[in-house]
Amino acid sequence: MTTKKMMLLAMSLAALVAFAAPAAASAHLQWYTDPGNVLLEGNEELHVVGELSTSLGELVNEPCPVTFTGTASNSGPEGAAHGVINGGNVNGGGMCTTNLSGFGCNISEVSLKFGASGWTLTTATPDHVTIDNATFTNHYTELCQTFFGIPPAVPASGSVEGTLTNNAGPNGEDCISFEEAQGLAVEGGGPAVTLDGEVCITLPLTLH
Repeated sequence: MTTKKMMLLAMSLAALVAFAAPAAASAHLQWYTDPGNVLLEGNEELHVVGELSTSLGELVNEPCPVTFTGTASNSGPEGAAHGVINGGNVNGGGMCTTNLSGFGCNISEVSLKFGASGWTLTTATPDHVTIDNATFTNHYTELCQTFFGIPPAVPASGSVEGTLTNNAGPNGEDCISFEEAQGLAVEGGGPAVTLDGEVCITLPLTLH
């Protein structure tokens, strides 16, 4: 190969790399703010609301309202969306029903434990959202213990993965869906815990 051809080949490769670089840099979920769809710089308050349910073997905890708060930033690898969840509640700290509610077996309270570092939200291409270090305890009413032998408190922890959906929330929010999501386990051993439901990111934050 002549020197001229080698130089042309090198220039072509350089141009290809330059063309591909912006696409690679944007191949991550990132936080934006509306109006204007502006890429988030720095930190922004994160608010997430929706309904979630957990299943522990044959015991199904029916969908219950949830609220989470924290901080969002594009501080993940190569500018990917990242978040820290350090506050929230399930049904305002009130009761949630189960598939055994007809027998008086309900969840009296769900206590959330965030620890010093909170729950970590990470994202991946093209639409995966993972929550790590999730820790909570379901507290069951006395009839759950009396008739079904369910412990008064069942703590669970782990990581769970959801999918960013194309179904906007009631106000156009971006939402994350969980469908029989695994990765959570009862602390100390017990049945597998699966998570179902959907939560939406409160505007002005969007994720795409």
